[in-house]
Amino acid sequence: MKYGEFRELVTRDFYRYYCRTTNYIWLYGLILGKPQFKLVFMYRLSQYTKGKPRLSKMVVTLIRKIQYRNNKVSLPREAKIGPGLCIFHPVNIRISGDCKIGLNFTVAHNVTLGWVNHGAKRGVPEIGNNVYIGPGALVLGKIKIGDNVLIAGNSFVTHDIPSNSVVYGNPCIVKPCENATEGYILNTLP
Repeated sequence: MKYGEFRELVTRDFYRYYCRTTNYIWLYGLILGKPQFKLVFMYRLSQYTKGKPRLSKMVVTLIRKIQYRNNKVSLPREAKIGPGLCIFHPVNIRISGDCKIGLNFTVAHNVTLGWVNHGAKRGVPEIGNNVYIGPGALVLGKIKIGDNVLIAGNSFVTHDIPSNSVVYGNPCIVKPCENATEGYILNTLP
């Protein structure tokens, strides 16, 4: 990842939290920002340092220790998350390193986006744009979550979800809804 791409991603993530942009992105990312934004900043920084061997190992080790110790957040740099990542209440979040996630992704606490090791669903979720995942939700296996989907708290999702849907329950129930994430995803990027 080049510096320009890193700065663009961080600036767009910053907008989701503060509804503005700034030239002092490093200062906010490391010192002044909300704890949630600091986690997102550190995730982007670990991606930026990937091709830089000396810096990479030191930065990634430090970032993972901080994330695990303070918040119990697993946000590996191998995960492909689009711009506009927003974490609410950054506690006990597990995202598999093979996940692919789109634009304006919002996630709450105690969420797992995880791997299934066997069967037809072997793999990890692929998540579209404008998706909100509520507290305590589990999204497991090689499934596709469409665009504009709200996954309610404590839902257990193990099958594909079409776009423009609200998902709730265990086992999950899917209800079509045109404005599923309205009021849940704030400061969206175009």
